[in-house]
Amino acid sequence: RQLGEQVNVLHRGCGTTVVIQPEIPVPEDKLLIAAHENGVKISYIKNALENPNPLIPPNLIILGFGELSKEEITKGAGILLDVWKSLLP
Repeated sequence: RQLGEQVNVLHRGCGTTVVIQPEIPVPEDKLLIAAHENGVKISYIKNALENPNPLIPPNLIILGFGELSKEEITKGAGILLDVWKSLLP
């Protein structure tokens, strides 16, 4: 499978955020750290919760792009996919 097939877009059209769920066989912390080290700021929804919610999968990521241009969004998405692809075994 291609990496793009391993990232599910769960919610779009909800303002300036997109919720994705990666199904990449790499530990969650490595995905987050690799993104941040390459200038793409992402956050797991679970980190924003005051208490754990068993109805929310732990690997849901929220991408916010309210202050970014279309070009910056496209560039960031490309970087994110490239970085995550480089982590695959």
